[in-house]
Amino acid sequence: MVLSGAERQLLQTIWAKVSANDELGGEIFDRMFHVYPTTKTYFPHFNLGQGSGDVRTQGQKVLKALGNGLKHLDNLRGTFTDLADLHAYNLRVDPVNFKASRRSRLFPSARPTGRGRCPRSAGASVPRAVRRLTALSLFPPPLQLLAKTIHVALAIALRNEYTALAYLAFDKFLAEVGEVLCEKYR
Repeated sequence: MVLSGAERQLLQTIWAKVSANDELGGEIFDRMFHVYPTTKTYFPHFNLGQGSGDVRTQGQKVLKALGNGLKHLDNLRGTFTDLADLHAYNLRVDPVNFKASRRSRLFPSARPTGRGRCPRSAGASVPRAVRRLTALSLFPPPLQLLAKTIHVALAIALRNEYTALAYLAFDKFLAEVGEVLCEKYR
C-alpha cells in the first residue's frame, strides 16, 4: 500500500474518534440512498426507509470491516478475503459493478487552475498533490459512491480535523480496499 507512516498514524487517530459513533454507519447509508437513489438496487431485500434497522446494521458492518482493515493495514488482502469471497461467490454481485474507472469521481472538478486552487465550484483550496492523486484513484463505480459518502460523513463528523491530508489518506485506504474486494472477479 502507498500509505506513508504519517498517513497511517493520521488514519488511526481519526478512526479512534469516529469509531465510537455507532450511528455513523447508518448515516452513511441513509445519505448514500438519498443522494444516489440508484444504489438502492444493490439492496433489494432491505427496508430502505431512513433510519431503518437494515440500513443501520449494514452501515455498522461496513464500518466494522473498515476498522478491522485499519488495524491490519499491512495485510488488507488477508483481512478482506472473506468479504471479497462473500460478494463474489455468495451474494453474486455483478462484476460490472466492480470495474475500475480511469478517473476518480470523488473530486471530479479538482483540476489545476494555475493558482494552486480548485475551481470555485469545488469550494476549497486543495494542495496540488491531493488533486493529482485524487484524479488518479481507481474506484469501482458503486464503491465510488460509497467512498464519496464516507468522505462527506467523516467531514461532517470531524469538521476541521478532516483536512485535505486526512481526505487523501482515507481516499488511498478506500481505493486499496476497493481493489482488494475486486480481486475475486479477475
